[in-house]
Amino acid sequence: MAEHISSSDGRHLRPVLWLLLFVSITANAIASSVDTTTAGTVVSVLFGVTALVCAGSLVVGHYRHREQ
Repeated sequence: MAEHISSSDGRHLRPVLWLLLFVSITANAIASSVDTTTAGTVVSVLFGVTALVCAGSLVVGHYRHREQ
């Protein structure tokens, strides 16, 4: 069984994840619309994956720390 160490575990990470999510979404949109080369596509995909990881982490954090 996992022990709950502190009620504020991971909460300092939430604002960083939100910031990284918005930055990666913005950068993805810019990279997708500006550069249509292979390098631009790779950059766009990297920012898209970063956005998905941030969003997934925020969802998991929400469900782990919500009041029951």
